[in-house]
Amino acid sequence: MRWLWLFALTAVLIVVILGFVLAAVRPLIIDRQQKTRRPTDTEYERLTRGVGEVGRVRLRITDQPVSSSLSRARALGIFPGHRYLFVAERLLASLSVTEGRAIVAHESYHHRYWHPLVRAVLPAAFLVGWVFAIVYDLPYALVGGAVAAVPYWLIVAGIERWMEYLADRSAAEQIGYDPMVDALDHLRATTDEQPSGRLAGLVAAHPSFDDRIDRLTEARSDVE
Repeated sequence: MRWLWLFALTAVLIVVILGFVLAAVRPLIIDRQQKTRRPTDTEYERLTRGVGEVGRVRLRITDQPVSSSLSRARALGIFPGHRYLFVAERLLASLSVTEGRAIVAHESYHHRYWHPLVRAVLPAAFLVGWVFAIVYDLPYALVGGAVAAVPYWLIVAGIERWMEYLADRSAAEQIGYDPMVDALDHLRATTDEQPSGRLAGLVAAHPSFDDRIDRLTEARSDVE
């Protein structure tokens, strides 16, 4: 039976490696195969003024349908020099200059804090650790891993929500609380898919706009 688990470990490692490769090359594929463009000098200046370290990230403007995952803004890529920040042109057109700058700052802080890499590492760590425990015959490894999966994923979801709050707060401190709150308020008004209810909020990897706005409002009150 041990050879079966060794085979399983090899398979898991291959899946993990492929996951990291996908996380690394996905923005390159999007940049080449989908409707993206470099911002003009005027757009770049308008969107990045006051946003620290955005020069280390490749900013792209996307023309995507509303149903696309890139219909708003995304920070993708895990390797320096190949990290991208995609922002939808239709979103920028509906925001003020400072609100658009707040969105760019939020996504740039995801890269600054290595959040895309964290998102890739957390699931991989559990899968590899679980299979290693089984291969080396640790007590109750199989059952223990299965039982631990649910609380682990809840912890991962909590970490992902915390990363969103951190990027919000960092962008607000840099660009201003009002533009960040106004940008989130616009996204809330134009987005249908949001977690609703306590249970949905607990398992969601992305917090609701209501929660994000409430946290920023509280933080702004503390600063004032």
